[in-house]
Amino acid sequence: MEIVYAPILLDAEDYESADIAIVTGSLRTEADERRLRRARERSDCLLAFGSCACFGGIHGLADKEGIKGDFKGGQGLRLRDSVDPVWRVAKVDLAIPGCPPPEKNVKKFLENLLLPVDSVQGKTVCDECPRKRSGERKIEKFRRGLAGVDSERCFLDQGIPCIGFATSSGCGALCPSSNYPCYGCMGFSGSIGEQDLGIARAISALASGFENEKASETLADPVGFFMRFTYPCFSLKGAKKNGSKGR
Repeated sequence: MEIVYAPILLDAEDYESADIAIVTGSLRTEADERRLRRARERSDCLLAFGSCACFGGIHGLADKEGIKGDFKGGQGLRLRDSVDPVWRVAKVDLAIPGCPPPEKNVKKFLENLLLPVDSVQGKTVCDECPRKRSGERKIEKFRRGLAGVDSERCFLDQGIPCIGFATSSGCGALCPSSNYPCYGCMGFSGSIGEQDLGIARAISALASGFENEKASETLADPVGFFMRFTYPCFSLKGAKKNGSKGR
C-alpha cells in the first residue's frame, strides 16, 4: 500500500490518481468542496470516514443559526451557504461513521479490501448495550443531567434522553457502557443518504413511549437530540417560513 497524498503525513502538494480516497470532515468552505471534487475525479473509490464526512457532524448544527459569510483566515477562505456531508457534492462508495470511527470497524474495512465479504447491518446500539431495559417503557418527563443515574438501568427508563434505540450498531455501545447516553454518532440505519427516514422513525418510536402529551415538552433541544450529528442530512433544514421547501 502506498500513500500518495496526506497533508498530515506527507509534504506532497498534489497527486495524479489514487485507488482509494479517504475523506474526513464535512463541507464548510468552498476550498473543502474543491478538494472533494478533485478527490472524486482522481480516485476509483471514495470513502467517507467519520460522522462529519458521513452526516455533517456536530458543527452542522451551526446551520440552525444561519451562520454565513467570509472566513477571514490566512487564505481568505469563503464559507459555503451550509454545512454538508460529502455525499451532497460527490458520489460516496463506502462509509465508516462514528465520532471517532470504532477501531474494530476500521480494521474490518482494511481486511475487507483484501478479501471482500458480505456485510451485516441493521442492528442498533441498544442491541449492543449491556444496560437492563424494562418490558414496557412509559416516559413521564425527561430529566437533565446524570446525577444519581443507575449505571445498570436503561437511560430512557430513567427519563434520560438517549437515542441508542435508533442508532446503527458498530460502536459496541461505547458511550452507554461508560455511563453516558448515546447521541447517534453512528447515524441511523440505512444508507448515509437516507437519514431522514431514520430521523422520522426515531421520533415516532420515542413518542409512542410518552406517558402524556407534555412529556415531549421536557426535551430541551429536540433538534440537538435527534440530529446532533445528522442535521446537515435533513432535507427540510432549509425550509422557508412561508412553507416552501429549501434544498
